[in-house]
Amino acid sequence: MTRLAGYNLLACPGCGQVHTRPSYSSISVYTPKDVISSNTKTCASCKNQFPADEFNKVGYLSRFTKEEEAERFAWTLHAIGQGPRPAIKQPQPFFLRKWLSLKTIFTPTPKKLWEEYPPLR
Repeated sequence: MTRLAGYNLLACPGCGQVHTRPSYSSISVYTPKDVISSNTKTCASCKNQFPADEFNKVGYLSRFTKEEEAERFAWTLHAIGQGPRPAIKQPQPFFLRKWLSLKTIFTPTPKKLWEEYPPLR
């Protein structure tokens, strides 16, 4: 199964526009198109094409929050016998879960960090 780890932030060599490009933690049977695509990439801002190697990496955005990353790391350590069992979060009561799910219908969802930048094509 192909798994997405996060997004690399790449700056255009011509205009400096920052783009996102998926960073995969594993690729198995299905190979994403952006991995096997051509070596030239088009900037969403200036519309010029450049070799993919010329885009400068300016950052990285994880799919997870810092708390989620710490929890995943703790569970990984526990799985290989290198740490104590992490505390398990208590589930929310049924009525609170239903209220929160109804509340999300009427409130707009905030943009994710990687949605602020256009994808690199």
